[in-house]
Amino acid sequence: MSKPVALCVELKNNPEKTRYYKCTARTGREKGLTIQLDGTIGWCEISDVACELWVSDDQRLMVFRPSGGPDVYVSRANRKICLAEAQMATLLHLDELTINGRSYCIHVHGIAETIHPPRLVRVIRAASLAASLAIGASSVQCNDSSPSDTDAGAETSVTDQDTASEDDTSGTDTEVIILDTDIDAGFDGGPIETDDEPPIK
Repeated sequence: MSKPVALCVELKNNPEKTRYYKCTARTGREKGLTIQLDGTIGWCEISDVACELWVSDDQRLMVFRPSGGPDVYVSRANRKICLAEAQMATLLHLDELTINGRSYCIHVHGIAETIHPPRLVRVIRAASLAASLAIGASSVQCNDSSPSDTDAGAETSVTDQDTASEDDTSGTDTEVIILDTDIDAGFDGGPIETDDEPPIK
């Protein structure tokens, strides 16, 4: 039995402060994660849907273009396809979608522990965090404690203090995650797999 997938949808046309949404793709075609006609990220919407994002029975992240919707382009490395109406494609980490002139990058994190609606998150890039920690460590003297190691490939919550130099919105209650936006960049995962058989609602 397949499980929900945790991911971030990066709205590449948005400014940095409203660029990343932490999301959950549900299994099957239950009402869940969508990209709306107005470019926003939707949850359990039944109208104005440009495409749906969900998990297949064999644990693949899928994008589905409903009938009557706008063109949905899927890009991977040097490949780009346009989905036909009622067609779906498998998405891999860092695949991109283009809909109505807007671009979205899909950051796949893995199996979701919980299901939740999309929510805006602040991102600190792993490379920037590593540099900040290195600078901080070099300035520490006579200190028994040391900063803990951080897995650059993992999605991790950090404090506003850790990210003060990255974003001037400290003081908000927006979740902050570490995201390695360069991991696997340029990786060619092969042809984009499509399926012309519309899934059952």
